[in-house]
Amino acid sequence: PDWLGFGSLSTLAVLGQDGSLTLLDVSNGRLLDQFMLETYTGPEYLALAHDGREYANLRLAAGRNLLQIFGLMEGGSLLDLDRYPLPHRPAFSPDGRILAMVRRNQVDLWDLQSGEVIRRLEGSEGNIGPLAFTPDGTRLVAGSGEIWDLATGDLAATFVPADRTERIATNGYLGVAESGQIWDI
Repeated sequence: PDWLGFGSLSTLAVLGQDGSLTLLDVSNGRLLDQFMLETYTGPEYLALAHDGREYANLRLAAGRNLLQIFGLMEGGSLLDLDRYPLPHRPAFSPDGRILAMVRRNQVDLWDLQSGEVIRRLEGSEGNIGPLAFTPDGTRLVAGSGEIWDLATGDLAATFVPADRTERIATNGYLGVAESGQIWDI
């Protein structure tokens, strides 16, 4: 597979190199559903919503990076959000209402109900790295070392990563980079 991720506590999403997405119930091994993703461009530019019903994909269209939201059904994109100068993986909030996307040294927070940018977060320096929401959805962590408080939009803290482009996983208390580096969040 190209990518694995949990859509919920019991739903495992398996993404094939051909753009096929298989949803499995890990409690009983049962196949829940299978889809072919539209405009699949690779795992590095794809994010699956936590409920497993939508995905965001960044793809090259007419020479520009286009961010689109799709539902796991036929019929084209649900939202065509914007064009982005640099390719990055989008990140869904835990409740699926907000999509975060890097725009050089800023992060756009998209309200997926209205299709509007509701806030722009400023980075501390240079391009912002990969994004991860804390499980409670109150903070956004970037692999480049920024932690934002989403209630205020303020930069709440920073840390020094070994590599600003590494993906980060967080449980709300700790941040872990792909290299194994760990921080208090």
